[in-house]
Amino acid sequence: MGTWGRLCLHCDRASFSPCLRILLFTGVRFLRGNNMSSNQQLATLLITLLLLVSNTVQAQTPDSVGTGWQTRSRMGLQLQQSTYSSAWAGDEAGTVAWAWSWNSEAEKQVAPWANFLNTLVMQFGQTHQQNADRSGWEKPRKSADKITYRSLVRFTTGRWMEPFVAFDLDTQFFGELDSLGVKKSAAFTPSIFRLSTGIARTVHESESRRVITRLGLAAKTRVERLEFDTTTLEVSTRRSSEAGLEWFTTGRWATPKDKTLYESELRFFKAFATSEDHSASRDHWTQLDIDWQNTLSSRVNSFIEFVLFWQLVYEAQVDLRGQFKQTLGAGLTWRLK
Repeated sequence: MGTWGRLCLHCDRASFSPCLRILLFTGVRFLRGNNMSSNQQLATLLITLLLLVSNTVQAQTPDSVGTGWQTRSRMGLQLQQSTYSSAWAGDEAGTVAWAWSWNSEAEKQVAPWANFLNTLVMQFGQTHQQNADRSGWEKPRKSADKITYRSLVRFTTGRWMEPFVAFDLDTQFFGELDSLGVKKSAAFTPSIFRLSTGIARTVHESESRRVITRLGLAAKTRVERLEFDTTTLEVSTRRSSEAGLEWFTTGRWATPKDKTLYESELRFFKAFATSEDHSASRDHWTQLDIDWQNTLSSRVNSFIEFVLFWQLVYEAQVDLRGQFKQTLGAGLTWRLK
């Protein structure tokens, strides 16, 4: 059995934190200095994550399962419309824009030693515009397309720092491929999967506010459909994986009855191993990735709500420039419990 396995199997509840520090240090040095292939390094990391989580669960003594799921959900629909006749003297063009959103959260203390938190955010919208002579409508264009899923299990030991295991998914409903001028839609591309484990700290948790930060080892896989054969319509897929260190913080702040709500997540990822073989992407895989997403919403009444979303992304493998996205809208919102 390798060094990491021996470290994990000899950890007990009292010595878990020092052992984890040794594990993190040894793992980083191992990934950076070992001559194994990238796929072997990624497999070794995943085995270590499973050993670490398995040892943590065995070290606990469950007494009883916690209460039922605590859930909150909201769905929104934003609309904007304008139209002009063909005899209109100005050069304006009519538009119809709509955007749909879904935000949900489910949390349960599944055992005295384990807290299970899941969040799902989905957004999709399109903009339709009249053509130049206002005789018809052009093909609609996407204005929003987003799916994010977060799943976190914290092993609630009652200590200042607690072990965790997490799974994250970032994708969209569909992406448009272009091959020699022929366009085709492909579902759920690109998709980014993350599996991580390490130590987490609940900075604050109450009915109106929650801040959780975590630090650990992470394996990241990106699956992307790039192009397709115009004869057979078969789509080619490229997969790349990275392993490294991740620091991820989420926060939720709300006024009474969630009349005003601010949600934020900030992620830093530093890769130490990669399976990337594409030269343009491989040149920058060691650079720090940053992703900061924010949502601010405020209700006018039970059904009308203003929502502001903004996101900052820096990922050198995609673009050396920083990326920015912002949307602001008002529409109907239904809140479900």
